[in-house]
Amino acid sequence: MNHFFNLFCRWGLMCFIISGFWSGSQTHADQSAAAAAQASSEMRSLSGRGDNFEVIVKFAPFSAGSEVSLIAYVLASDTNEPIRGAIVSGGMSGGTESLEVVFTEKPQPLAGVYAATIRVAGDKPYSWLFDIALGDKSDLVAIDGFQAGDQEKSAAPPAPTPHEPGETGAGINLTPIEIVALITAFAVLQAAIFVFIRRRCVSGSSAKEPR
Repeated sequence: MNHFFNLFCRWGLMCFIISGFWSGSQTHADQSAAAAAQASSEMRSLSGRGDNFEVIVKFAPFSAGSEVSLIAYVLASDTNEPIRGAIVSGGMSGGTESLEVVFTEKPQPLAGVYAATIRVAGDKPYSWLFDIALGDKSDLVAIDGFQAGDQEKSAAPPAPTPHEPGETGAGINLTPIEIVALITAFAVLQAAIFVFIRRRCVSGSSAKEPR
C-alpha cells in the first residue's frame, strides 16, 4: 500500500515540476518579446516623398558627436512597393555643416533596405536630400527634422512598475485551459491508481480465504 502511495506522490511531484518549468519558460519568452518590442519602439522615423520614390529613414536617438546608424527604406511612390537595386545617396545639411553619405543596399530577404553610418557634430536640426536613381527613373526626396536627442521622449521616463510582493521573474502563469488539463490529469491518475490498488486488495483477500 505504501509503495503505491509513494508512486502517486512521485507522479504528482513530477507533474508539478514540469508544469512549473513550462510556465517559467513561457514567462521568460514573453519577457524577451516585450523587451524586443520596447527596443523597436525606441527607433525614430522620418519620411519624405518625391515624384517616383518615397524614403523612410529610421534611427535610434543619438547625441551630438556620436555615430548614427541609418536605415533607409526606399519605396515606389505610386505602389509602395520596395525598390531593390537602386543607387541611393543622401546629403545632410544644417547651418554651415554639410555631409554627403552613400547608402548601401543590405543583402537580406527584405527588399528596399539601404544602410549607412554618419557622425553628427552638432545638436541643431538637420535636413536630408536623398538622390535616388533606378534605371531611367531618378528622384530627389527632402526630409527635415533630423536632430540629436529624442524630442518625442524629452520628459522623464515613467518609473518602472513595482513587482507585487512575492512576485518573481519565473512565476507560474497558467491559462484556464492548462489548469483544467492539469486537474484532469491528476484526477485520472488518482482514479487509475485507486482502481488498481482496490483490485490488488480484493485479489489478495481472495487468495487468503481458506479453501
